[in-house]
Amino acid sequence: MSENVGQGFGRILAEARTAKGLTVAAVAEKLKLSTHQVEALEAEDYSRLPATVFVRGFVRNYARLLDLSAEQMPGLNEPVIEPTNTITAPSENLVFRTSSVRRWLLLPLAGLILFMILVAALYAWLRQGEEAYLTSAARPAVVQTAPAPVRATPVQVVPAPSAEPTPPDVAASAQSAVSAGAGASATAANAAAAQAKDQPTTPKAPENDPAAVTEHAVHLAVQDEDAWIEVVSADQKRFGRLLRAGEQMTVRGIPPLKLVVGNALHVRLTYDDKTVDLHPYTGDKVARLTLQ
Repeated sequence: MSENVGQGFGRILAEARTAKGLTVAAVAEKLKLSTHQVEALEAEDYSRLPATVFVRGFVRNYARLLDLSAEQMPGLNEPVIEPTNTITAPSENLVFRTSSVRRWLLLPLAGLILFMILVAALYAWLRQGEEAYLTSAARPAVVQTAPAPVRATPVQVVPAPSAEPTPPDVAASAQSAVSAGAGASATAANAAAAQAKDQPTTPKAPENDPAAVTEHAVHLAVQDEDAWIEVVSADQKRFGRLLRAGEQMTVRGIPPLKLVVGNALHVRLTYDDKTVDLHPYTGDKVARLTLQ
């Protein structure tokens, strides 16, 4: 150490600092050194200082701060011997801190990712609940009808003929009465037959004849959201399914046709090529109506 920097430089630096009215702390702040390093320079305590090449730089900067020339510092102008080995300069009171910029960039990014995950989960949950609600709302209530009471037809009880012998006069009277009644009945029957023959006969339409009933077409077009559709015809044929957005469907059946349309505000309905407005029949997103 003494070969590069002469003895006595510490005393010269301390006297010049005192003459300038500077404190050790002020010098340390200006030279970007610690107060222990400044005190070690003034005391020439090499055990608390780094290698020789760094000490020469410290002394040169200290002298320049105090307006001292290089000639005033003993041994400062002598050539520096380049070290042949790797020099490690110890640092004192140096604190390495991680950059807070990266941390503040990562926190908003993590919060944004978490928010997107929560939004996706909420959307899936609401979607599942809406489909379950439409499915339950589309199922029509089953009404059990009690069978009509059967009227009891009164039965006339005819007494059994008596086994006792009938007197001749009573039997003759009964036979003449029966003959008279039979003649009156025959006369009434002949008159009714003649009257029925004069009147035109009206043919009766057969009941439940499929050929006599015409099927009607119901066309449904879903716009921008999914909808649940159920159609029940008069012959109890049932058709129901979930239509996706943009999908169309045509159902034919015998009227009256009962319709249940979930999410009806997004469905366009036509019945035999005639547009039907679903708004008057819609309540809580479900429309219920009967087409005749």
